[in-house]
Amino acid sequence: MAESPATPPERPPAAVIGAGAMGTALARRLQDAGYPVAAAISRSERSARELAATVGAGVAASEMGALPTRATLVLLCVPDDQVRCVAASLADTDHPWPRCLVLHTSGALPAAALGPLAEAGATTLSFHPLQAFAEDTSPEAFEGIYVGLEGAEGAVAAGRPLAEALGAHPFVLPEAAKARYHLAASMASNFLVTLAGLAGDILDEATADSREIDGPTGAEALRPLLAGTMRNLQDAPPSAALTGPLARGDEDTVAAHLRVLHTHHPGALPAYAALAAETVQQAARADRLPSDVADRLLTQLADAMDARRESGPGDRGP
Repeated sequence: MAESPATPPERPPAAVIGAGAMGTALARRLQDAGYPVAAAISRSERSARELAATVGAGVAASEMGALPTRATLVLLCVPDDQVRCVAASLADTDHPWPRCLVLHTSGALPAAALGPLAEAGATTLSFHPLQAFAEDTSPEAFEGIYVGLEGAEGAVAAGRPLAEALGAHPFVLPEAAKARYHLAASMASNFLVTLAGLAGDILDEATADSREIDGPTGAEALRPLLAGTMRNLQDAPPSAALTGPLARGDEDTVAAHLRVLHTHHPGALPAYAALAAETVQQAARADRLPSDVADRLLTQLADAMDARRESGPGDRGP
């Protein structure tokens, strides 16, 4: 006789506080995963109503006191500088906190930022999805990502099945590692966007006199290159995905880059020199570059920075 399929565990009703990009994507993903979203609470009542309508929440409000009693999973998707204030406001409300799991989605703050709620009896957790969320990010963005969990043992144990229900891979962070963890995440996400913007600006200036009227902007032209680089990173570690003159040890090409930067984009030279030096060191550590070539490239970069300091900081362009 065939065994009947196991009944999936009942999902606790959730309240999402914060209707920005993270809160919206998370609420929609919770709904998809079978978590009833009981409430959407935001500083803006309009955004709370919009989110509530999207996920079928019965409560849409701008006041913490509107938190429904049945919501035992409470998610704070608010900016870092608001987490402690919101936690204190929630702790002042009449709610069955000892039956609740309360989490915040900050990558930098520890679970201890929810201290007032822990004192009220709630299980508190730092639950950080390692993903970039924009206004129109799809709920499917949680699929296959990693979620950093930090908190007491019981909180982490409660956070694991939640992350897995979202389609993500949970991993545990010690509190002392949170700042370094968030630094790595910020560098990978924010600086990639910054570099894309800077490279697009340089390409725009390079082609300003010859671009066709309907030709692509620098950012548009570089987009397929960036997509190809990301595909390479999906299939190989960074040291193996490196391409270009630094990884090849092409000293003449690097010298040409430095001349262009010194003449046309002196403000971008420090960023180029710092990133180029790290690229050389990564290539050398992976045995992609002989040590003597790496040393010459690093000397080139240091000399270029010395020359910039002697001529003055300048700005990003003429």
